[in-house]
Amino acid sequence: MHQKDFDSWNKKKIKLDAKPNDGVFFYEKEVWWVSIGHNIRFEQDGKGSEFARPVLVLRKFNKFLFLGVPLSSTKKLGKYYSSFVYKDGQESAALLSQLRAYDSNRLIDKDGVIDDRNYQMIQKKIAKIINQKPVK
Repeated sequence: MHQKDFDSWNKKKIKLDAKPNDGVFFYEKEVWWVSIGHNIRFEQDGKGSEFARPVLVLRKFNKFLFLGVPLSSTKKLGKYYSSFVYKDGQESAALLSQLRAYDSNRLIDKDGVIDDRNYQMIQKKIAKIINQKPVK
């Protein structure tokens, strides 16, 4: 199994936490590169020195906090994924099972905006997952 460098991520996270909030403006339907870090086991990781990956802003709670869905350029199938075409015909997959809250200090760069149809499709799939009967 690949050994993760949690110490480097922790140093980065300390810097993100100490960074003054410079009033980054973000909105729903936007895709941002976000420092999501190194996470454990099956949780999605970021890549590179920023520990980043693209994340769709699904719901903006306020100027500091949003609900986001990480994206992948690898084709994914199943009820916990939502595939769509994004930017220059690039196939993307929303990793619905990785839905979580993010602080705006994690935002790096805006990558683009998805269209209304795909945004609504992702919302519907998440609502279906959340509203299904619990697994016993």
